[in-house]
Amino acid sequence: LLTTMHQQMDGKNDLSNSPLCSEDSWAMATDDWSSDIFVVPSDVVAGGGNETSTATKEMREKLKSFYKKMRYSFFLKQSTSFDSHSPIWLLGKQYAKNEPRPNLRRGFDENSAVGKLSDFLEDFRTRIWFTYRHGFPCIPGTKFDNDCGWGCTIRSGQMLLAETMLRHYLGRDSDWLLGQSGLPEDEALMHRKVIGLFCDNLTSPFSLHNLVQVGQQLFGKQAGSWYGPVSVLQILQVAMNNAIERGLVEGLAVHVIGDGELIIDDVERLGCGLTLAPVPRRGPENDLADRQPKSSSYLDLRRLTSVSNGDLLPSHDGESIGSTEFVDETRSWSRGVLVLLPLRLGVEKFNQLYSDHLKRVLSTKFCVGVIGGRHHKCYYFCGWHTDYLIRLDPHYSQPAVDATQPGVSLHSFHCKYPKKTLIADIDPWCSIGFYIRNRLELQSFLADISEAAAYGCSSPKHPLFTILSSRNEKHRTPIRMSTSYLASNSTKSAALQHLAGSREYIFV
Repeated sequence: LLTTMHQQMDGKNDLSNSPLCSEDSWAMATDDWSSDIFVVPSDVVAGGGNETSTATKEMREKLKSFYKKMRYSFFLKQSTSFDSHSPIWLLGKQYAKNEPRPNLRRGFDENSAVGKLSDFLEDFRTRIWFTYRHGFPCIPGTKFDNDCGWGCTIRSGQMLLAETMLRHYLGRDSDWLLGQSGLPEDEALMHRKVIGLFCDNLTSPFSLHNLVQVGQQLFGKQAGSWYGPVSVLQILQVAMNNAIERGLVEGLAVHVIGDGELIIDDVERLGCGLTLAPVPRRGPENDLADRQPKSSSYLDLRRLTSVSNGDLLPSHDGESIGSTEFVDETRSWSRGVLVLLPLRLGVEKFNQLYSDHLKRVLSTKFCVGVIGGRHHKCYYFCGWHTDYLIRLDPHYSQPAVDATQPGVSLHSFHCKYPKKTLIADIDPWCSIGFYIRNRLELQSFLADISEAAAYGCSSPKHPLFTILSSRNEKHRTPIRMSTSYLASNSTKSAALQHLAGSREYIFV
């Protein structure tokens, strides 16, 4: 078996060094190895007996683990092409390679570009990159010392959360860069601290180990199971609540939207440090329910609706999970809010009706990324260029690193090579994140979203999601905006006035 695998591996190695080998052809080539390599010969099984069968299974699992480590040990370090006259968007920042041609239909304003391709690459390099790892302590109760082949969605969720925490503690414009001299010591320490929260061990709150444990509690999924982009949101929310209880994270709340309706009052309450009313529970209490924190939003995690791809969506049965009272808008915000929205942009495949709308989302400065990809292959999308999404790819296995140790290099947590995925090829299931730091940013977020609606992205038949003022049916009124804010932001007031008198507004 080892000889067969080595022969096939030797035949594939040249692909990684070939400039003509595309990422898709590389994926197809590695998929050809399949599990046929690990079919146990009949003469081995024929010797049979329980001991032989057990030994055969153990050998098979070891070979599979070895194969996956080898398969994902290659990363194509080839340049990604960019159209010299088209904008490059990265998490709300716009870059241009050469002299751009203004194209308002693509949402590109020549005067708003902040830099050229080299500036984009530096910004991309600053984003935290989580990939498969091997050689970490085994996940409790299992023999898994790597997550190759099954942990990509968890890694993508980690990247989205890490981007949120960088903004929360350092801001979007942090000039942290590998090898940069003169970097403030406190900023460098905070950057290392954020990465340390995700290290693969039992103590880091957002480690693979702890996220898998939460997934087992919520959904009964074992290590080695593949997670969808929706269920990972629930896992991140519970993990954040646990981290807050332990005092490891301060001033941040996670709010998962399960019904496609973003309620402004709910965001306000969380930002003010208040608690959202939970969905009334049915049946006996369990350990997980007893441990639910009272400092953040949460859903009844036992009442979930199964959907076609095996993922899970919260089901409310018309019951309110938020307060029915209006929020006192004079109350100060005490924490930022990460809003996570699971979406389905099509039935069997991605509906290209949403292409421009998805790019609009990634163009807002409040977006912290999109979790999605292809069937059983998840990526972290952080930008777009022409008809492609720019991604950080977790499908690369690296040795486990303890970033909490002083002096340990962080180079493996950053990527120099942006990859692209054609928007039309992504799976319809995805999840979007927005980080809102305070009330002023909430108002700015609403203004940006309303501008997108006025721009021509509004369609009641095909919304990405709906924004309502209050969850109470009697108070589904237009969004309440600060008069002083509107007066000082005349360029955005027209877009908001466009919504005046409407019961709700829709961003698609």
